[in-house]
Amino acid sequence: MRVVITGRPGVGKTTVVIGVVSAVSGVVRVAGFVTLEVRRGGARLGFVVRDLATGEEETLAWVGEGEPRVGKYAVRLGACDLMGRAASRGGDLLVVDEVGPMELKCPNFEGTVLTSLDMYTHALLVVHRSLAGAFARRIGATLVEVTPDNRDRLVGEVLAMLRG
Repeated sequence: MRVVITGRPGVGKTTVVIGVVSAVSGVVRVAGFVTLEVRRGGARLGFVVRDLATGEEETLAWVGEGEPRVGKYAVRLGACDLMGRAASRGGDLLVVDEVGPMELKCPNFEGTVLTSLDMYTHALLVVHRSLAGAFARRIGATLVEVTPDNRDRLVGEVLAMLRG
């Protein structure tokens, strides 16, 4: 089973993913990565990606100068290797947080994700809302939108979907 979640920025997509990962940790082999905001004083400065299997982190994007850019953020392509390694381990559950404009600046990122799907029994992917519908159809996934009204119950619902 494959589940794609999407929603507006800051609605709780990564929180849902972390809740699902916590619920299955120690029960199934989870691989992949989450993207976490870096904030100081209420301001979002950037993003780091964390490998769920190893805990290794790399900066994905930061406010400031540099190329390639997505809005006010310079994407650090050094994170691409970590995301690729994290997605390519194989296991029971692949977690990809996120397929979005920053990650797609990485050469071969989309191809790595698509190829990696075949190495897992289940997959949970966060996909930018502008890409979510087409991406979910492409990989045969159920599409779920996270909203303020449903985010608190979605961990249980996504777990039920992944269990089939």
